[in-house]
Amino acid sequence: MSYNERLRDARKAKGLTQAQLGELVGCAKNTISSYESGVNEPSVAVLNKMMAALDVDANYVFQDTDNSYRREHATPSEIEELVNPYRALDKAGQELVRAVLAMEAARCAGQNVSFSISLKQE
Repeated sequence: MSYNERLRDARKAKGLTQAQLGELVGCAKNTISSYESGVNEPSVAVLNKMMAALDVDANYVFQDTDNSYRREHATPSEIEELVNPYRALDKAGQELVRAVLAMEAARCAGQNVSFSISLKQE
């Protein structure tokens, strides 16, 4: 279950409408609807207000979404260790990194992998 579904379920369990929750946290009903449907994401401040109004904590809200969030977003340490060095590479280096990633993803998926590269100095 996604965090927005947990927020919706918590709101319903509390017996609140989207409009009522919106009044408690300072948002319009349509804004709450967009958060619950996953169209938009609340700011940290609004999310904290929502959790307080619904009497839930972050452990409840995010218990199932932590892994999916990590798959979709780089952490600051990943950016520092992986993204920034990748960006510093020339085109040939970036192509090599993409080839290695594709090969490793195939290997992890149980596919037979063969690998050959040809690098050109630019």
